[in-house]
Parts: sequence; structure tokens; C-alpha cells
Amino acid sequence: LDPITLTWFRFVFAAVFMTVWLGARRQFAPYRGLQARHWRWLLLATVLLVGNYVGYLLGVQYTSPGNAQLLIQLAPLLMALGGVFVFKEHFTRGQWFGLFIISIGMVLFFRDQMISEVANNASYLLGSGIIILAAFSWAAYALLQKQLLMKLPSQHILSFIYLVATLLLWPFAKPSVLFELDGLHWMMLMFCAINTLVAYGAFAEALAHWQASRVSAVLASTPLLCLAAVFFVHGLWPQA
Repeated sequence: LDPITLTWFRFVFAAVFMTVWLGARRQFAPYRGLQARHWRWLLLATVLLVGNYVGYLLGVQYTSPGNAQLLIQLAPLLMALGGVFVFKEHFTRGQWFGLFIISIGMVLFFRDQMISEVANNASYLLGSGIIILAAFSWAAYALLQKQLLMKLPSQHILSFIYLVATLLLWPFAKPSVLFELDGLHWMMLMFCAINTLVAYGAFAEALAHWQASRVSAVLASTPLLCLAAVFFVHGLWPQA
């Protein structure tokens, strides 16, 4: 699947599920109280999240999953800084030191990867650049969502984003290729679709109950899980 079609399907699945879920409970009333600026924020958040999804998938085509997952950690790092400077959240000296260590570690990792990869793979820098742009896009989306949570419940924000993202990507998607997938790839695709609901639903709820900078710190465990998954999948499909 190409990145656009894969992302489109994930949003279609999530949009249908959330719309049916909210409709069954007749919970569309919160949208009525929104002002024009809130609708603009929702639209901008949608564009930013789509940019993150598509950008990450485009970037990972040019670099390894492990490297892409580590570079995308710029997103929670930027989100943490946004929590401090935009929402005036407080950092202790120990937390600033931890942020400094993470930043130095990412710079050293990137430098090491450049030395070992660029000579053999000219597309490495291109993929890394796309991933970094995707990280900025996600951080801005996360901060916008934090602001929107003051006006809308998390499930209503996500429902709108999923639905509009589906419409934005529809002209560029190729739904016909879905019929060419075998059973194994359909299971992978459904896992990705369900992951959209579970992961972003949990993330949105976390933002509703916790500071943005603290949520971003927990997300720092993602590269470890990704590297473990890469090791496991490589054992199953070493030729992939």
C-alpha cells in the first residue's frame, strides 16, 4: 500500500467507528457551542495530524523503522517544550536536565547514523528530513488538541479529525488496491486501523487529565517498544 491509501483507510475505520459510537449515544450536542475560532483550530489540527501520518510513512520508506521511530521522538520533545512555553507548565531542574540528556542523545544517535548510513544510502538524509517535519507537525497538533480540550471532550475532537482527514485524503487514495491484499496483510492493516483508535484515544484522554509535558515524557518509551518490535519481526521475516 502507498502511504496515502494506508493513512486514508486508518482514518476511514476510525471515523466510522467514532461516528457510530457518538451517534448511538446521541452525543453530538457539544459541537453546537463552538465558535468560529474553535472550528478553525479543529481544521488546523486535522491538517497537522494528516501531515504527521503521511510524512512519517513517506520518511520511513527512505530510512529504517528504528531510526525513523527515534527521530520522531522530536515530537514529544517539542510538545514538552510547548507545554512549558505555551501553557506555562513548570519544569524542575531535574526535568530540564533530563530534557538536555535526551536532546544530546538524539544528536549523537543522528550523527552516528549519518556516518554509517549516508555513504551507503543517499536517501537517508531525505527520509530523516521528512520524519523531522512530521515530528514538528505532530507537536503542533498535540498542543492544539490540548487547547481544544478546554472546549470539547477528547472523543469529539478525534471524531471530527478522523472524518475530515478521510475527506482530505480521499482524492489521493487508491481504495482499489485494498482488494489485492492477502489475509496476512489485511490483518496488519486492521491492526494499524485499530491502533489509530486505541493509541490516539488514550493519548487524547491522557492530555485531558495530565500536563502536556508529562504526557510527552511517557511517550519517550515508544522507541524502546519499536526497537523490540523490529527485532521480533526481523526474526519472523529476516528477508523483509
